[in-house]
Amino acid sequence: MARGVTAGCWLKHEGRLFMRIGLTTTSFRWDQGAERFVINLAKGLLQDGQEVHVIGRLEKMNAHEQFLDQLDTEQRKRFWFHRVKTIKATKYLNLITFANAVHRQLQALNLDIVQGFGKSLGLDVFRPPTGTQKAFMLKLHKNPKMEPCTYQELAIEKRILFEGARTVVVNSHLSARRIREVYPEVPIPIEVIPNMVDFSYWRPEPFLDQREKLRQSWGIPEDGVVFLHVSTAFKTKGVYEALDALKILKSRLPATQMNRIRMVLVGDSNFKVPADIPDQITVFPRTNEIRPYYFAADVLLHPTHFDSYSNVVLEGLVCGLPVITSVMNGAMEAIDQDQDGRIIETVDPESIAEAIGFLLDDDRRKQMKVRARQKSLQFSPENITQQYVQLYQKLLEQPRQIQPDYSVKPWQAFLRKELKRDFRDHLNRQQWS
Repeated sequence: MARGVTAGCWLKHEGRLFMRIGLTTTSFRWDQGAERFVINLAKGLLQDGQEVHVIGRLEKMNAHEQFLDQLDTEQRKRFWFHRVKTIKATKYLNLITFANAVHRQLQALNLDIVQGFGKSLGLDVFRPPTGTQKAFMLKLHKNPKMEPCTYQELAIEKRILFEGARTVVVNSHLSARRIREVYPEVPIPIEVIPNMVDFSYWRPEPFLDQREKLRQSWGIPEDGVVFLHVSTAFKTKGVYEALDALKILKSRLPATQMNRIRMVLVGDSNFKVPADIPDQITVFPRTNEIRPYYFAADVLLHPTHFDSYSNVVLEGLVCGLPVITSVMNGAMEAIDQDQDGRIIETVDPESIAEAIGFLLDDDRRKQMKVRARQKSLQFSPENITQQYVQLYQKLLEQPRQIQPDYSVKPWQAFLRKELKRDFRDHLNRQQWS
């Protein structure tokens, strides 16, 4: 589905030259947070008058068509999608073939700026979706299983940071600190640019008439309070602790108050509802159309154990939902405590129960709803896109160093001694106990 381009060709938009920008992504799709950010950034850059090339896998054909439907005729002329094919037999082969396929495509395109969101090489700007793979594993896996794919991921990540990229962009100061902790000698600057939220996509008008219908179909009472959770990884996002929190509240609250609480979980159809609280929980599978769930909810519940920056937090704010999240989520930097959300210090049932009880107050929640919507204005596509454009322009003013050979050799996955030593050092320090 790639469209032909002339490498190095500068075109004009509204009387000015614009950049030819490449965005590499492992997957072009709408139903996951990091991937939605790539789509939103591409759209923002096109609206700013830039030329955008997305290089990656296209797992769902309608994602590409859905994106094109949102562009006007002029924007479509400046958008290209370059589909790369990978061998998906194993995670290891998938990783290797993706990195090499992207590298070949970038060599052919000769773009002005390349920003990568996955494990690809030949980048100017590295924007790791989870902080870094090393930081992610050290937090969630105290004794990670070091398979060949794991070694290769870390090897590619290290080459990006120490041999190729000119800057790293993360979405929170929390992620910046984590990178410095696991890679203290990284030689390139780390910029902090938060995520964005697309206001045109999250307009409430088309869904207002669905709110009551959905709530009735879920069995929500008139005075019910819906706590929405959206993710594909319930275990690492604090869902099990949230269920235990319901048990705590059940023993403390009067029946009339407890009956108001409803938890709607979206993203895992295989999740089994605990038998002792069946009436409190409704579970839905992953879906490409998540907006009706947001507009039918009252609070966004996301007490994650680790997230560099959860897009669902901004999506909750733009829908006017107060947010419950944890200090381990970089997106907590977007929350003012008890003003537009509730930040818990530890992801445990007691803390979550206290936060849920705090947001059962109707007057308080109504005030927080207004503040949440106001806060989301800071993360408009225009504001965030301009920060990226300014960064790209600054990099273009600097001479680009000769890039090394970025092809990925399978044998690099077995350079284990150095990586094992790195991991053991950090695990022994127990940096995030």
